[in-house]
Amino acid sequence: MTPDAVAMTTITPSLFVAKEQMADCTSPVDNVSTPDCTSPVDAVSPPDCTSPVDTVSPPDCQTVLAHFPDLSDGNLDEGICQVYRSATCSKFLTNKTVFVSSIHSQGIMEEKLAAAFSVIASSQDVSSECHKYAIPSLCFYAFPLCDNASTPKPRHVCRDECEVLENSICRLEYSIAKRHPLIGQQKILPTCEDLPPFGSKASETCVRLGVPNSIQKNDKHTCYMGMGDDYRGTLSYSVSGHKCQHWSHQIFYHTSDHPELTGGHNYCRNPGRTESQPWCFIADPQVRKEMCEIPQCGKQQVLLTY
Repeated sequence: MTPDAVAMTTITPSLFVAKEQMADCTSPVDNVSTPDCTSPVDAVSPPDCTSPVDTVSPPDCQTVLAHFPDLSDGNLDEGICQVYRSATCSKFLTNKTVFVSSIHSQGIMEEKLAAAFSVIASSQDVSSECHKYAIPSLCFYAFPLCDNASTPKPRHVCRDECEVLENSICRLEYSIAKRHPLIGQQKILPTCEDLPPFGSKASETCVRLGVPNSIQKNDKHTCYMGMGDDYRGTLSYSVSGHKCQHWSHQIFYHTSDHPELTGGHNYCRNPGRTESQPWCFIADPQVRKEMCEIPQCGKQQVLLTY
């Protein structure tokens, strides 16, 4: 548990700032107009989830929880496309096609999200910056846009933006939300490590929300300066020709400490200046990691946009 989470263990499990007008829910996704977030969602009244986080949730919460079927079984990438006809995320998704696991799951997920948003609307625990991106993130995770070019598939939220929200912009808010029975226990929060790594085929259609300081990549970086800790190029092979492993496959360097690893990509980096130049982990169990074959910028070379 993070120090922030420990400090909040006696705070009520409300999540986001209570706002008479939950404005500035801006999102550039598909040029969809943003919600004012002021109206009660489907007139769902918030359950009495006011017990401390570390205690048993009160009966009203338990009643709500018992009403929700479990949607976690099966392959999350198997399902059908439906036009979104609900209310909770209407300002983002009206008349858009979303991916659902069954013909009934849109209604079930709508009830879960409505209950969570009722908690959000009456809470006092969010920064305005977090609130700006958290609402659309929840909507597009709960109701992913449908890519039905051939077989229906969900367009996931982008992993790098998910990690920035969880580890930076909404770090405290997410630590509290994960413990709330109507939010964290209902699997409506994105699990960033389960999303496709940045640079993978599956990530090409991910939904971007415009979260700042997400993926750190610069195709103009063809050489490195100094120790290469500022290198943000896309080379992903070691000096011996091994393909670099994704940074999400190791446990030594975390994106919360090293944002240059955000997105789970496999580009050469030098997190924490631990080596003399950019490097990466490789699949060889005898070597584990190798330097990358990236030239050091010479006196006559200029690495643009540093």
